[in-house]
Amino acid sequence: MEKVIIVRYGEIGIKSYWVRREFEKRLVDNIPRALLENKIELEKIWQSGARTYIWCKPINKALKVLKNVFGVVSYSLAYVIKTDLNEMKKFALKLYKKSGKKKFRISTRRIYKKFPLTSMQVSAEVGAYVIDKTEAKVDLTRYDINICFEITKNRTFVFSDFYKGWGGLPIGTQGKVLCVLSDKKESLFNAWLMARRGCEIVLAGKNKRSFAKKFEKKYYYFEEELSYYDLTDFSIEKIIEIAKREGAKAIVVDNSRINVFEGKTDLIVFYPSLGYSPQQIRKIWKELDFD
Repeated sequence: MEKVIIVRYGEIGIKSYWVRREFEKRLVDNIPRALLENKIELEKIWQSGARTYIWCKPINKALKVLKNVFGVVSYSLAYVIKTDLNEMKKFALKLYKKSGKKKFRISTRRIYKKFPLTSMQVSAEVGAYVIDKTEAKVDLTRYDINICFEITKNRTFVFSDFYKGWGGLPIGTQGKVLCVLSDKKESLFNAWLMARRGCEIVLAGKNKRSFAKKFEKKYYYFEEELSYYDLTDFSIEKIIEIAKREGAKAIVVDNSRINVFEGKTDLIVFYPSLGYSPQQIRKIWKELDFD
């Protein structure tokens, strides 16, 4: 049966129309780079509304990669069926039986507004069919499985699982920044945070090339390669020189260097991890798996 990955964004949706269009385009450009970088064959990608639909193989490998594409808030592996109520009923029953769960819920999103039933009517009809065939129990809040339908004109997407991405904004939608890497994990975390905010990144540090390579391979999906400068010593003048040479709009440093650049440059200086506790940084760092 035909399968597709449905990708959803979050913050992009609150932008103005033209800004949103540009951010959507950047996301649709970055996703194929992530897949190809991980040797996943992209067959087709289609963006519509707040959804991006991806046909690729191996599809299970893509589910692991998409988590790390900034701008992706959540995604689902969906089955593609005909837009037909009877097909929906049969497929919902099949999914419910296969899951082995007890309490269920049906959720419907009717993208094709000319479909003869409303979203609530579809959910009610399909739910009633599953109950009739299995005597299953419906629970709209504490369900064991949520069977979701997204109805378009010629095909309907059916899924029950949600995978979480890191969210943020697609890399390339914001300005370029120079991230200064020290021996503290906090500075490496800063680079990740700035990329997650959509910034194009330049890295500079002492003996941090191995981190730069891991970072680029796992998170930095963008049309330009990641730039890295090896700094033998921390030099304010050298850092400012690199930032200006690269066209960076800001310098990013860890919290131990607050006010170090004050009065020495007209560039903005960011301290992204300032709002995070050491415990929060360690928790996220563990999930990032850079060690």
